Amino acid sequence: MKINSQNIKALVRQRNSIGILALLLGVSNLILSVALFFHAEKTIILPPEQKVRVWFQGNNVSRAYLEEMALFFGHLLLDKNDSNAAFQHKMLLKYIHPSATNKVIGMLNADYKRYQKEGLNTSFYPKKILADMNGKSVTLEGKFVARVGQRKVSEENKKYIFVFSNSQSHWYLTTFKEILDEK
Repeated sequence: MKINSQNIKALVRQRNSIGILALLLGVSNLILSVALFFHAEKTIILPPEQKVRVWFQGNNVSRAYLEEMALFFGHLLLDKNDSNAAFQHKMLLKYIHPSATNKVIGMLNADYKRYQKEGLNTSFYPKKILADMNGKSVTLEGKFVARVGQRKVSEENKKYIFVFSNSQSHWYLTTFKEILDEK
């Protein structure tokens, strides 16, 4: 191949075009990198049973996530019997904040012994759910039914509160308790 002035001009144009393209790609990478530093990542995470889409962004979480997790925890804590209580307690402990683990284990052990001793079977039928995004808590209201064997021993409307906290991008249950109506 002969090198003449036309070939040299074509090679220079080609080199310059590739140089401009490389410069534009470098600038766009720099802009994207800077934007990535200042952009809060939005992660989509689904509760154990998917009913709606939920999200996390920094220390915030969607209302739907808190509501779905409260329903899930309500099921683990309130819909149980003497044969599945241990399994449900084990599942629940995965979601308990480390600072509350010992207290919750004590509560769950007492609960388990009571279910075993009495042959207890309980069910909770949620009727209303209310999330407080500022307090990161959810209140569940519904009908709580307790049975011993086939005999119904109680049926009453109850309210429970679930309080959540965020630690190292992981959401934990920190508090669960019945809300007693003041009469």
